[in-house]
Amino acid sequence: MRMGAIPLGMTPISATIITLNEAANIERAIRSVADAAEVLVVDSGSMDGTRDIARGLGARVIEHPWPGFARQKNFASGQARYDWILSLDADEELNEDAREAIRHWKTSPPRAAGFRFARRAHYLGRWILHSGWYPDFKTRLFDRRRGAWHGNYVHESVVVEGPVETLPGEILHYTCDSIEDHKKRIEFYTDLAAKEMIENGERPGLARRLVVPSWIFFDTYFLRLGVLDGPEGLRRYTGCCSGELCLAADIMLCKRRGIPRRCRGCSAVTATGAGWRIAHVDTGLAMRGGQVQLLMLARGLARRKHTQWIVCPQGSALESRALAEGIPVFALPPHDLAHAYGILELGRKLLAERVEILHAHDGKGQTISWLASVGLPVKRVASRRVTFQPRRSFDSRVKYGVGCHAVIAVSTYVKNLMVASGVPEARVVVIPDGCDIPEALPNSSERARRCANWGIGEREFAVGHVGAFTPEKGQDVAVEAAHLVRGEHPEIRWLLAGERTGGFARKVEEMARPAGNPVRLVGTVENLADLLSALDLFILPSRAEGLGSAALVAMAQGLPIVASRVGGIPEIVAEGETGWLVEPGSPLALANAVVTASADPARLEQFRLAARAKAKSYSSDIMVERTVAVYGRLLGESAGPP
Repeated sequence: MRMGAIPLGMTPISATIITLNEAANIERAIRSVADAAEVLVVDSGSMDGTRDIARGLGARVIEHPWPGFARQKNFASGQARYDWILSLDADEELNEDAREAIRHWKTSPPRAAGFRFARRAHYLGRWILHSGWYPDFKTRLFDRRRGAWHGNYVHESVVVEGPVETLPGEILHYTCDSIEDHKKRIEFYTDLAAKEMIENGERPGLARRLVVPSWIFFDTYFLRLGVLDGPEGLRRYTGCCSGELCLAADIMLCKRRGIPRRCRGCSAVTATGAGWRIAHVDTGLAMRGGQVQLLMLARGLARRKHTQWIVCPQGSALESRALAEGIPVFALPPHDLAHAYGILELGRKLLAERVEILHAHDGKGQTISWLASVGLPVKRVASRRVTFQPRRSFDSRVKYGVGCHAVIAVSTYVKNLMVASGVPEARVVVIPDGCDIPEALPNSSERARRCANWGIGEREFAVGHVGAFTPEKGQDVAVEAAHLVRGEHPEIRWLLAGERTGGFARKVEEMARPAGNPVRLVGTVENLADLLSALDLFILPSRAEGLGSAALVAMAQGLPIVASRVGGIPEIVAEGETGWLVEPGSPLALANAVVTASADPARLEQFRLAARAKAKSYSSDIMVERTVAVYGRLLGESAGPP
């Protein structure tokens, strides 16, 4: 195998693999990352010839004593020759789709700080596809200058400072070939977990010894359809239960033997401060509109000296962004967040930290929040941003009924949906998204420089959009509209920014591929102001939208808007005042509105001034003050009008 050759223009990657007695697996793992500029194997004392096999396959091998999973992987990252790290476990391999995605990725500048893959587990000869085990997304390709492994003995994960995107393909994880192998793994991992939990001051109560194992089996095997994985699935999930029982026993044995304990902590930063004690819950892995608004709220609460935590999945973009800004985080593995163990852990955290306000920022987070806080003296708040109406089911009535003290709807449109689903109107308050208002806009020379950076000519009319590529956001409508106008209006340029993953994104990429196409797909943009200030017009061709916070951000930059007349968008985009509203899903209507805007500079300037003025009434400070007012009302303290 030949490694180390780096073609001109390619981003070099170091593939790192940690090993201990992995002779049966290491060849498969190394061959799957053979396209990397180097393969580095860090071995912690194998006795089965693992190192010799790795060297024979062209890998660089370093021996290093075992310090724990996260520390060993960070050691490997530090020893790598290149900054971009592709980390793989010895019992894993990349499938061909993942390899092809990485080959394509290397040919263009990275758009994010980290990239994740779906992981598929192979157990006793069968792929496990249910109960939350698939897709088990893992961030494995990352820039070590902006990311590292976090964790102690077990539950390690990559945390990066910046966005995380999903690449096509899968990591194939070959877990256990036999029941005996599974038993050995249970003993190994429960020993490590017990050690970690004892050092963190954990103590197995009655719930851990009796309730958690039973609930894990019921949850994974029945509620999450593990029964469809056949007898292998049954063995897998009973093994999870026995692992929980072994863990409880190991903790008690360790404590009896006098293993020292230290202060109980969480997986990240501990909160300090005065004011109210607030926990936010968000279960998203990517950084999208809801996560941006949560960070904006957290910054405002920090300025007001309130104590807070963000509860989120380990390895999520929100975790890395919050940590980078010094916002306290309580992170749990994504798999645990969906199971009884994670819910119990969160409940214990809420009780130990005397949390007063528990604010869920997505639907799944609201379910977890309610289950974790049953019987605790907390006030539960749920934010609702999406445009589908909650089902009139028992769990929805509980989740937004007795399980919730207040619902914050992002628009009147969303509020009406909640009320129509049975939520008492008095419980729902409308608080639109906020946006940061720049003190001043770039002058003409600075704007010209930014236009040049984005390849926008002096005589060109730049139209832009920002948003994750999903059918609801309607980027395909924008591409079709661009094709309609390019013949008569070649001066109109279209820039579409945002995270591109999945089948819809690939469809839009194919639509934008033909030669002469005026659409440029620019990927994830960290500095939105730099892009927005180079545009003449912002479009929002959504098919569904709770509010459309991207439009608010654009309006704050003085951009007129062309948007779909759908959801909560008409509440912020005024027809004939700050922009144009068009029928959703209509490329022709969008194209006509863009052409109209480009042909009327005087009206466009009028809309610019009106858009910026209107955006000021949606500032982040106003959003924070209204949210604080809701908290204060629930706690019986004065906090100003909502």
